[in-house]
Amino acid sequence: MCNQKNAFFSGVTLVFLLMFGWSQVFAKPNLPYPVFDHRDWVLALVQNTETSRLLEYTLKNESIDNWSELVTLHFFQGRFDLKTFASTWYKAMEVQHKCDAALALNERDPNRGIVFYQNCGSSEDAESGVAVFVLEPSVGIHAFIYEKRGYITDDELNTWLINLVNILPKGKN
Repeated sequence: MCNQKNAFFSGVTLVFLLMFGWSQVFAKPNLPYPVFDHRDWVLALVQNTETSRLLEYTLKNESIDNWSELVTLHFFQGRFDLKTFASTWYKAMEVQHKCDAALALNERDPNRGIVFYQNCGSSEDAESGVAVFVLEPSVGIHAFIYEKRGYITDDELNTWLINLVNILPKGKN
């Protein structure tokens, strides 16, 4: 299982990085009205605290309690070390949620990272996902997350990495 997991994540990461490069994955976030793909997504949940803002989108005709796919934009205000933040997320997915998980950090830019996870839980509707983290040193961390019930194929993972990157701004990388 471990070799299969490592092959999956290594292959997907390598293909994605070769196609799009780190600079495209790790640009600054652009948030006003995200468009994720050609389907109808609706804002299903908004939660605000003094230090965070959570926006969750489901497909039209689904709910926050009954979704097949979910996109989350989560913003954490404060001073963070992205490596510690992403590593904590990765460990939580792997240990607490029992997921197969992988962490990718950009060695040239310590303010960007990605966590992949698959097979969270033991039921057939176990969750899988990908999270892209962007640290804005004077603001906090932005997390762009796609989750799905079931297993994410290599093609779906590549598609959603691109979709999440498209939320990020164009221009200066």
